Amino acid sequence: MFGEACGNLASSLNTQRPIDEAIDEIRSGLPKTSQLDEFLQLVRMGILEGQNITDSFKASAKAMRNKLSQELIETGHNTKLRITIITSTLGMISTMVITLGAGLAIMMETM
Repeated sequence: MFGEACGNLASSLNTQRPIDEAIDEIRSGLPKTSQLDEFLQLVRMGILEGQNITDSFKASAKAMRNKLSQELIETGHNTKLRITIITSTLGMISTMVITLGAGLAIMMETM
């Protein structure tokens, strides 16, 4: 989706279309996110003001990678906790079934 939007933006700019109009069209076709707004603002600044936006793109990309990495780590921790709880519960149930089964067998024998 993002790649297609970048392609649409590039082709709009090649047709000498006003940058603000092209950006508004891209924004309307994609979900609103702060990363997209930041990207489009950097593109606009680069085109209108002639600023070098390479460093800004690198910083944004690094921040997005770090955020994604943190989300993946957090998901992993949550998954470990769930697995531990499920395994412990199943282990306790199994132990109770074996203990009760043995106890019932002994009680039946003594009767």
